[in-house]
Amino acid sequence: MKKALTTPSSRAQLDKIFVLGSLFGASTWFCCLFLTAFVFWLIVFVKKKRIHYVEIHEKDWCPEFIRMCTQMALHSGWITFGLDWIVGSAARTVSEVIIREIVSKVRSDKGSIENVDKNVNAQKVVFIDLCSGGGGPTPFIHHLLRTEHLVEVETYLSDLHPQVKQWKYLCVHNDHLKYVEKSMNALSIDMASVLDSKDSVVVRSMYASFHHFLPLQVIHLLSDCIVNGHALIVVEPLIKRDHVLDFLQFPFMMILQSPLYLFWIIRHYLFAPDYSIFEKFTKIFLSIVGLPLWLATLIHDGVVSCARTYTHAEMLELTKLAEVDASKKQKLPYSYQWKAWTENAHLPFLAKALFPMTFLVGMPVPLKN
Repeated sequence: MKKALTTPSSRAQLDKIFVLGSLFGASTWFCCLFLTAFVFWLIVFVKKKRIHYVEIHEKDWCPEFIRMCTQMALHSGWITFGLDWIVGSAARTVSEVIIREIVSKVRSDKGSIENVDKNVNAQKVVFIDLCSGGGGPTPFIHHLLRTEHLVEVETYLSDLHPQVKQWKYLCVHNDHLKYVEKSMNALSIDMASVLDSKDSVVVRSMYASFHHFLPLQVIHLLSDCIVNGHALIVVEPLIKRDHVLDFLQFPFMMILQSPLYLFWIIRHYLFAPDYSIFEKFTKIFLSIVGLPLWLATLIHDGVVSCARTYTHAEMLELTKLAEVDASKKQKLPYSYQWKAWTENAHLPFLAKALFPMTFLVGMPVPLKN
């Protein structure tokens, strides 16, 4: 009779080594994420200004499943994991700000943007969403504006790298939500390729993408908006880079919410119509097995975004430089009103403090004679 390859004592020892190794790996992973956050805070603290470091999911070499999981996790945060109808969400807060800061001014008798466009009777508001990625909060904000706020609005998704397959699915489920199929550079928009008619109030929107641009790029982006006489809303759902806790909260929050992120991703793939059964389960398998990878990417990029974010003063300074740049291109029959502030998402209890959002809104106003 052959001797057993392993005895009970050796098997117990192997189990012990495996458990200790797993604990060591998990604690090392956890500590590395917090150390990364602390290092970025230290650099920002010493330099006293934003730093423009690499976000992994932006790069071409980032695996597709990591990029998709990261984008879907971010999307789920905007709409509170589909529980908006119970507890509210950041996306709902944005829709309310749009009504308060843009639509109400468009509709008022003093509404300058209509006079600028020489179209006082314009009813339709057209949003050109820049850097849409996989869609983000835009479809839900569009839905709220149309159904709850009763605004006659059209929204176009656009990106330098269009995700047409994903956008088609979103547009099927949202009336008057459209997309620009060809590549759209946020720094210089070809409006002729988007709108056939000028009888609309045009608003450019940027949700969680403004910090991706360097200051010189931001000036070009704002200048192009000014030259075309468009309104602008920028939303950055990022804590200000003032304190070390602004950075350290990212690993803590993301790890706590990771089961909800994973549930949302699995739900998305299960009900997505454009994937075969094999593709669905392959993507679900990769999302589960690769959770440490895409969660680390999400945390890393969140910390980097915090280091990249612009303060109110920096935003307003860039708008002044953009106005100077725009005035060199052509004589403008209007000026701009700019406003930058931070507002918490309308969530219950202490949750609202965990989701502060920085807003920048620009509206054209006619020059006084």
